[in-house]
Amino acid sequence: MACIEFQKSIEGEESDELRKLLLENESLEEEIHKLNQTYTSFKSSVSALSNEILEDLYNSSSALETEIHEGNAENEKLLKEIEDLRSTLLAAISDADDPW
Repeated sequence: MACIEFQKSIEGEESDELRKLLLENESLEEEIHKLNQTYTSFKSSVSALSNEILEDLYNSSSALETEIHEGNAENEKLLKEIEDLRSTLLAAISDADDPW
């Protein structure tokens, strides 16, 4: 009789331990699920932020490219005006040196 009671007490302890492990496993699985949701949300936010930053960089780059193009056109115009003025000045000097 003592043997049967001993077996029942062992089975009861093992059953309690198994229940504890199953509850812990369930708790860990829930935590994994929550972490996966958090990770997915974070990944989505980072992706959206990255896309926004890339769009801003592209727009800034386009604006700078336009400014550079306009600046180059202005420089070309000024160089032509300088060359025209230089030619006019040289012609005036030549006319002044040559009275006839």
